[in-house]
Amino acid sequence: KDLVSALQSHDPKVELSISNAIFYRNSFSVKNNFIVTNQNYYQAEVSGLDFSKPTETLNKVNGWVNTKTKGKIDKIIEQVNPEDIMYLLNAIYFNGEWKYSFDTKATADMLFKKEDKTTVQVPTMTIEKPFNYYSHQKFELLEMPYGSGKYSMLIFLPENGKITDDVISLMTAENVDDWISKLTEQKKEIFLPKFEFKFDDSLKDELA
Repeated sequence: KDLVSALQSHDPKVELSISNAIFYRNSFSVKNNFIVTNQNYYQAEVSGLDFSKPTETLNKVNGWVNTKTKGKIDKIIEQVNPEDIMYLLNAIYFNGEWKYSFDTKATADMLFKKEDKTTVQVPTMTIEKPFNYYSHQKFELLEMPYGSGKYSMLIFLPENGKITDDVISLMTAENVDDWISKLTEQKKEIFLPKFEFKFDDSLKDELA
């Protein structure tokens, strides 16, 4: 509870919200301690729904995640089965302005080389500022701070002849800590392509 509260107030220039919800079949008896613990420590929204009305339940659950992520995630489940028992949901919304803002007028289409060696034209932002930087034999590492600098994005650029998997295979907690400790502030000209990515996964196998 303290950690969640601290994260959300960590940097006044960054908007971070961590939301939890429990939607359960209203004919199912849930232990009260479980409900109270999730409400007290995780500020979870708890609601019993009629799972025999799948469309109504689906709209309620997906509406919750859509609201909590300000439309970034518009749905979290595809269908409701009347035999389902409970949905445990967690949504994290992060919105941070760069500490050093890119000049939108300086954005221009530039060539971006993909892993298969082909190139595409991509709108690319550029900036020249002092950033924390580290050079490894397999990649370059750049730290780009958000807000007042308490949150940052780490960007890994594989060296020529290396691919993304070459970098990922090295990513242990110990290695990342070591690389971060070796970052030094250097003035760098940065070219950052505009990008968007999506990822989803089911935890059913892991939880089972």
